[in-house]
Amino acid sequence: MTLFGINSHERSITVEGPRLSQPDGMRLQDVFPELEEDQSGLFGLEIALQASQPRIDLSYSNCIIELAGNASSCRFWPAVYGQGTPANGQVDSPAIALKDCYQFSSLVVVNSGSLPIEIDLSDGQSFTTAELLNEENSQISERSVKEFYIKDSFYQGTQALEMSWGLMRTRPFSVKKSSTEAAYYMLYRDATTKRPISVVAL
Repeated sequence: MTLFGINSHERSITVEGPRLSQPDGMRLQDVFPELEEDQSGLFGLEIALQASQPRIDLSYSNCIIELAGNASSCRFWPAVYGQGTPANGQVDSPAIALKDCYQFSSLVVVNSGSLPIEIDLSDGQSFTTAELLNEENSQISERSVKEFYIKDSFYQGTQALEMSWGLMRTRPFSVKKSSTEAAYYMLYRDATTKRPISVVAL
């Protein structure tokens, strides 16, 4: 496992299989004590599976990440690098932006490569990347993580869905993935506490 993106600090550690296969999983703070410190911002975690016997098939192995809080927790499947990228090096991945009185959406990009990347988004109509994101710079530096918030104006013109808790607005868009060393996630946060509610790997 390799931790990167925290104050340009990067550290790798090898964990034996029996420790990973515990029913309750493993706390990242126990492996990387620096996470116990009062850190701000996002970090990337790269997980590589290896076996001492080369003939062992690891393709069926799974990993679940849990963001645990005092009141609730959020579990998600991490993205797998290098899958689903065509020969021309680009694939469109669909995503859903959502906003109501209780939650809002953002796009999180994890760049584990050695070169900066530029994200390219489209709604299939008129919005460009700059108009969709609440961020002027759409570039992600090498070995870093960046969160892009969806602009409120992106939801204008969409039909509001009347839910039991109020009105909800949604709008689809696509992410043009051109790097096999980048992972993309839709992150849905609580509008009041900003805590993660749900994470979806694209």
